[in-house]
Amino acid sequence: MNISFSNIIDNKNKILKEKIILLEKVKNTLKVEEPINFSISDIVTKDIYNPRKKGLKVGVPQLNFLENLKGSYIFQLAPNNNKVELIEKIIQFRSKDNIDIDGNDARRATAKVPKGIENNNRNILYVGSILNDIHSRIKAHIGFGSKTYYAMHLKHWAPKDLKLNFYYCNIEEAKIINDIEAALAEHLNPLIGKREK
Repeated sequence: MNISFSNIIDNKNKILKEKIILLEKVKNTLKVEEPINFSISDIVTKDIYNPRKKGLKVGVPQLNFLENLKGSYIFQLAPNNNKVELIEKIIQFRSKDNIDIDGNDARRATAKVPKGIENNNRNILYVGSILNDIHSRIKAHIGFGSKTYYAMHLKHWAPKDLKLNFYYCNIEEAKIINDIEAALAEHLNPLIGKREK
């Protein structure tokens, strides 16, 4: 196998330099929109949910406007939530002991719970991003996505009285969305989800 690390690294450097230029160009124009508040009890029931019907794209009425956006988003715990209970619930949901009444595995491909979560004093639940149609990603986080789709799947484990603030930042340049997500996650230190550097 003939590999030219010199060419590989030169190409990577070129890509990184292009990203730096794009990040510099947008850094003063990006903004996080005002929070949209909702609780788990706002999620429509499965028998009502219809992603083809106008106004039910996501499954939470307050978030259905997201259909044509792309960019980064943040789920924040509203004040007065019981964070300890929340952490216990997601750990239980992710456990191999989570089985349904028929004895089948009831887990879903739920967002990662990092080690030391109990020592995280932040109130940011999750930070994410999507290159196209943010509503499809949020729909999965709410719990209407495939069981195998990596997301939070909130309606399947979160307490009904859990209150969340949802923030988003519209980002048009696809090449830097993941970089902005990684920077946000590093800065905000969310309770669950992956960490990219």
